[in-house]
Amino acid sequence: MKLPIALMMFYALDSQDASSLPRSAMSDAGLDTRRNKTGRPIYLPLLEPVAEAVAGEPKHDAVTLCANSRSLPWT
Repeated sequence: MKLPIALMMFYALDSQDASSLPRSAMSDAGLDTRRNKTGRPIYLPLLEPVAEAVAGEPKHDAVTLCANSRSLPWT
């Protein structure tokens, strides 16, 4: 739960945006995605607390950045 909470807290993403974020949206430089509600593109630099949360996530095969304890996307 640390990564979805960090995404919501530091990037002001709503829970749906944070849980459905594809792995390809995150790079070493930042977050590049679109808001689900408005469709507006957003680019945000990678902040240290979020980078630490990404690094602390267990390895998984989910298509989303955030996965639950069974390596499945959050719903």
